[in-house]
Amino acid sequence: MPRINPIAKNQFLVTMQDLTCYFETFSGIDDSTQTSEYSDGFSNRIYPLLGPRSIAEIGLTKAYEPETDDEIITLWKNFRLRRGADVNARGYTLTVQPVEYAPDPVNIGAPFIIYGFMPTRFTLAESDKKSQDVSMLTLAGRANDWSRG
Repeated sequence: MPRINPIAKNQFLVTMQDLTCYFETFSGIDDSTQTSEYSDGFSNRIYPLLGPRSIAEIGLTKAYEPETDDEIITLWKNFRLRRGADVNARGYTLTVQPVEYAPDPVNIGAPFIIYGFMPTRFTLAESDKKSQDVSMLTLAGRANDWSRG
């Protein structure tokens, strides 16, 4: 029987092309296929018919750092406004690398590569004067495809 050795949710380093930061949370890959049903008209049976695939919205969050996170804000503005030399109209590549911390990250196997990530939502600067919670930056979007590196 094979040995089972799962990893924890915190054992992933999530990076995005053109950014130097790491993201703290990644909503995961939710790849699904649309389905419909049909009857052949002869038997007393309903059959499934598989349709196109789609990847659900992907959410990325990190603690907001005012001194270093301007690159994310710029990426969002450039992508949404479609101007500037840094615009990547086909989307960006995300890398989700499983790691072992010992004490620095050591790669465990192949990464998940997400292709054509197109930002669709940006959230920043939630304020609450009675809270000591960390201010978070969120970037969400849709992707075209993924593979196991």
